[in-house]
Amino acid sequence: MIYMCMAAALRDDLSQIASTDRRAAAKLLVLLEEIAANQKIIEDLVTNGATVDTLPSFRETTVKRISTAAKNHGVPLWRLSCIDLMGWSIPYRILYLYEQARAPAWKPTLHVIAAARRSEIDYDDPENTYIARAYDYWRSL
Repeated sequence: MIYMCMAAALRDDLSQIASTDRRAAAKLLVLLEEIAANQKIIEDLVTNGATVDTLPSFRETTVKRISTAAKNHGVPLWRLSCIDLMGWSIPYRILYLYEQARAPAWKPTLHVIAAARRSEIDYDDPENTYIARAYDYWRSL
């Protein structure tokens, strides 16, 4: 079983998105709720290149492990992109970390750390707000 944890900063991200695009924020909330309710989907989210087509409110969700600066720093950063039922790509990404069990007492956990407009994330820049947040969050675990 893989557990799911939402970072406190994610709530701020969703509030900020809602202030300019309520519809997108609502879709992202539905996405997170549907993921949290289904262990099979959570397991798919740690399979690079997976296409999750079992989310009731979305046509397709694509999973990708970030293999740029984050990986070079040992941070297991992943991103999720979505296409809604109307066939439109949502211009936001969900960023998450996958913490595998590191000791017998620890449980594998998917940490959802950010929601941001695609254009605001530079995966190669360790000083990018969202990438830096991923580094800081990972170090705090």
